Amino acid sequence: MDSKKSLTGNGLDARNFIIMVISLAMAGVSIYLTKHFFDVHFPSGISGGTSFCDISGFWNCDTATLSPISNIANAPISFFGLIVALSFFFGSIFPSEKFEKT
Repeated sequence: MDSKKSLTGNGLDARNFIIMVISLAMAGVSIYLTKHFFDVHFPSGISGGTSFCDISGFWNCDTATLSPISNIANAPISFFGLIVALSFFFGSIFPSEKFEKT
């Protein structure tokens, strides 16, 4: 009996598939938020337009995007979320124990 516990080393099972779906959702949200960051900081049209997450004055992505902690060295935090999401996705497609330990 194999006593090794591996999340992605057993092929495409339900857990691995869930990781792939969640990481793709993370990547999609990160891409949207990165695009929103650049649209707010560098508008390309006369009208600012409305964003998907502009719900009210309190729940508004523009407020978070314009805050001083929304970026690290002028790179939006959502870009780092995209990197994490892609590492999860590629880790589930190309499984290895070294990658899981990292």
